[in-house]
Amino acid sequence: MDIESGEYDVLMLEGPETLKSFSLMIIEFHGVNRLFQIDFFKMFSLIFEKIYKNFSICHVHPNNCSGILKLKGIEVPSNLEITFINNKLLDCHANNDKIILPHKLDEKNVASKKNLIMPKIWWDK
Repeated sequence: MDIESGEYDVLMLEGPETLKSFSLMIIEFHGVNRLFQIDFFKMFSLIFEKIYKNFSICHVHPNNCSGILKLKGIEVPSNLEITFINNKLLDCHANNDKIILPHKLDEKNVASKKNLIMPKIWWDK
């Protein structure tokens, strides 16, 4: 789903029953750098709570078209591509491989712009 911020409306309105019918969801979240705004943060949190009922994140890639906002030491990519796997499939696809980002198959979205690396605060324990 790459619908230029329309993903928030779809994910707020769509019920968990419909979402859980998918094996995978690949969603580009736009304007994630608005997480520092309380209303956006609340909406974003509600959406992820809904998704996490049936899905786990299996990959994240920042889109390099818009950059990263840094506020109080926290880096937030403007646009994030996130792949979710249905939890019913985790047992047959899980592994204990070390998380390495960017993944070897990741490519820049905009070839002429600097590559963005997902800030470790988002994924490294």
